[in-house]
Amino acid sequence: MFQRLRQQQQTMMSLLFLCPRTGQDFTSCHFEIRENNGVVRDEHGAKTLDAKVVLTAPCPCCGERHIYRAADLSCPFAKS
Repeated sequence: MFQRLRQQQQTMMSLLFLCPRTGQDFTSCHFEIRENNGVVRDEHGAKTLDAKVVLTAPCPCCGERHIYRAADLSCPFAKS
């Protein structure tokens, strides 16, 4: 029971995704982080998360389940 609650808490944040088939953007909290290799720095010192983000529910735009590189998604903590 506690593990299920913990998993629900981990995915409560919504991320902004772009459907690769339709080009439409959408938000979803239905995702998992996989192949998490941690934070890496590029040659300029910028940090990115080296991981994959997998939709756990079908894309609302096309119905497929997409896989994204974490570095290709907008940071939910970035100031706009």
